[in-house]
Amino acid sequence: MPELIRLTDAECRWLLAANVVGRVGFDAGAGPRIHPVNYAMDGDAVVLRTAEGSELAGLADRGAAPAGPLVAFEVDHVDYDRHQGWSVLAVGRVSRVVDAADLERIAREWSPRPWAGGEREVVLRVAVLELTGRRLGNDWPPTTGSPVNRTL
Repeated sequence: MPELIRLTDAECRWLLAANVVGRVGFDAGAGPRIHPVNYAMDGDAVVLRTAEGSELAGLADRGAAPAGPLVAFEVDHVDYDRHQGWSVLAVGRVSRVVDAADLERIAREWSPRPWAGGEREVVLRVAVLELTGRRLGNDWPPTTGSPVNRTL
């Protein structure tokens, strides 16, 4: 049976920066939601785009920036054949990015656009408060299997 290993803070940050799709978990007021999103890292924060009027945009509007509502953000990778994988969980506060200079920089540096169709012009930032990760499998380095680097 493979061993469960806790990832270091540096490994968690590397894996967050080395991937493009994660999931945001939050309480929408009518129960829990989990939305898949593509994202990038902006320093220690996760940034993503969503549509005006979406549940995520509405959630961010419920709190005063930068201390917005709590969300969970998770990325992972699973090798089904070898029964190995890793998972990183970031807990933080979500808020709209409203500073014009930040919005311009993010628009300039973050390519490609979100995978989902339609207008996704609301930029959200998840200010990470807690970061944890784990991997399963002794002979699999946690820094493999990630083809891109999405750091702004």
